[in-house]
Amino acid sequence: MKKILFIIILTLSSVVRCQITSNIITETEFNSIKVNNIPLTNIIATEGNQTQLRDLIPVVIQKSNIDSDGEFYNYTYDGFEIGFSRNLGTIEHPILSSFEITKKTIGI
Repeated sequence: MKKILFIIILTLSSVVRCQITSNIITETEFNSIKVNNIPLTNIIATEGNQTQLRDLIPVVIQKSNIDSDGEFYNYTYDGFEIGFSRNLGTIEHPILSSFEITKKTIGI
């Protein structure tokens, strides 16, 4: 019985360890991401400012959700969504909190 328990624990710990690193990319890989040839670092540099995003991304924002307290900004385009948060960053410098490509036609 002890051998079976030991084998189960060993197997589960191996599975958990393998899953932890399966979706991790390096900072360099992250910074090299481009969305329709627009570097993600440029998108991040806008800090969620809608005017700067509009100037940077030549696609119409279909939906914007800006918290009344200004704690987060979410923008939906045709094919991808971007979110910024002041809770995760600072009030002066919101950070990219979410990014999701929703269409295969968006190039990355």
